[in-house]
Amino acid sequence: MTAPPPLEGVRVIDLTRVLAGPFATQTLADLGADVIKVEHPSAPDQFRFREPKLAGESAAFMSLNRNKRSITLDLSTSAGREVVLDLIGQADVLVENYTSRVMRGYGLDYASIGSRFPKLIFCSISAYGRSGSRADAPGYDPVIAAESGVAWLGGVADAPPNLGGIPVIDIATAQNATTAILSALLARTKSGAGQFIEVSLYDSAIACLSYLGYNFLASGEEAARFGRHVALGGPAGFFDASDGIVMIIASSDRDFGIACSIVGLPELAEQEQYRTFSGRLAGLQEINSRFAGQFRKAPRDEWVRQFRAHSVPCAPYLSIGEALASELTEERGMITQIPHANGRTIPNIASPMRLAGTPLVDPIRAPTLGEDNHEILSNMLCYDEERLRQLREQGAFGGIDPSKRRLAL
Repeated sequence: MTAPPPLEGVRVIDLTRVLAGPFATQTLADLGADVIKVEHPSAPDQFRFREPKLAGESAAFMSLNRNKRSITLDLSTSAGREVVLDLIGQADVLVENYTSRVMRGYGLDYASIGSRFPKLIFCSISAYGRSGSRADAPGYDPVIAAESGVAWLGGVADAPPNLGGIPVIDIATAQNATTAILSALLARTKSGAGQFIEVSLYDSAIACLSYLGYNFLASGEEAARFGRHVALGGPAGFFDASDGIVMIIASSDRDFGIACSIVGLPELAEQEQYRTFSGRLAGLQEINSRFAGQFRKAPRDEWVRQFRAHSVPCAPYLSIGEALASELTEERGMITQIPHANGRTIPNIASPMRLAGTPLVDPIRAPTLGEDNHEILSNMLCYDEERLRQLREQGAFGGIDPSKRRLAL
């Protein structure tokens, strides 16, 4: 008999949008949590509107919201807030990434509801944290990258800065939030109490500096921008082949000797100054220059074949499309198909987690806006028709004249 997924029985109220928050809650949903995404009926998650579309839905939104349920509520109305508080009363976890000002205005910040729900794990994701001079400031991954030092490392020395291709700060923040939530769930099994969790993009970005940040603390010297090569005792970086680009890292004594032999530079490995990692690091520019001249003499895939035959880390430089269509991606089962409401199946990038004893849930497509309103309101919260009518008239589900709302944000 297959064991249930790890988070079966855990309910999460998802008040997040865009990337970091939805990525975190999707991970919880993949692990079996019942994640209920709450959106405004006429101003939902911005990612719902992004192009391109897949089966009529935003591909970006679908990539971050599988395995969730959707309910629409207007939290600027007291009726909408009553419903979300009823939802929170049946939940284990709440995740939000509004600014502090908005959550305080709704009366849904931890200071307002923590004592009412003592077992609730409340995870607050923000740009700069919930304290300090920037606590109420908005921010996005590229903005945080610019002021955290992360963007400093990209591009080539003396050239204008470049943005990274992947929103790594958003993703790191999501993973930090997920780790903290799982830790709090475990702690609650011992203490019986929930707690407040704070995760910010800025803190996550500073943590992502890792050894490069520690290097500065130790030496006071700024890290060099990476460009095409990495300071790993070379050859290490991108090299142009005759028909493409190769990435190789041959930093160990063994790999350096093999690499020199493969590209036709055996004499380089015999030079005294290159017999140690520190010596090669000092002569990195010369080593990379010599290797660059040799790589141009043969096709990309031939170099990859030879280096891999000797277990030297090497890879072709691929586009996203080439990577998704690669044999390795297929072998790893990273592209799956999910049934869609229109009867078709849609492609899905699978979760990278593999749990042998407690497998993840089978993926379900991201919900359409408000798709689960009836199920959640009638079946889960047990609202009868009279209660639903009252909430509807009070604007809980949208449609009320904005001038009649009473909320100072």
